[in-house]
Amino acid sequence: MLTALAVADARAIADAARKRSRDERAMVEYLGIGRGGNAPPRDLGSVRIVKATAIDLAAFESDERQQLRDALARLTVEARREFIALVWFAKSPSLSFAAALRRAQRIPADAQLGYLLSRRLERDVPLGLEKLGYR
Repeated sequence: MLTALAVADARAIADAARKRSRDERAMVEYLGIGRGGNAPPRDLGSVRIVKATAIDLAAFESDERQQLRDALARLTVEARREFIALVWFAKSPSLSFAAALRRAQRIPADAQLGYLLSRRLERDVPLGLEKLGYR
């Protein structure tokens, strides 16, 4: 069913996403943000602590994230559409791959990369490939 997207590329991108996810989880734990990130207060004497209201997202621009971005950017527009369809197909028990591909046509080419970077590809790609019969 995949015509523009090579299975090997999909698997490599899923692996890059796994590395990015592991790196971002480590950053979240280090920064103490997110679920369970509220560390108990410590007595620091006269040191003034300012609680940030926003996290500097540039801290998440790691080598792993850049490698994932580069791998996705190397795909053709049509291959990225198939990739998006693969992700949707993996998540929906009732959606056919053909229907997912038709829906993926709605995402403009210039928005594909950002959309894919916001997804949990390390989970969805292997499941989608398996549902399509690629072992």
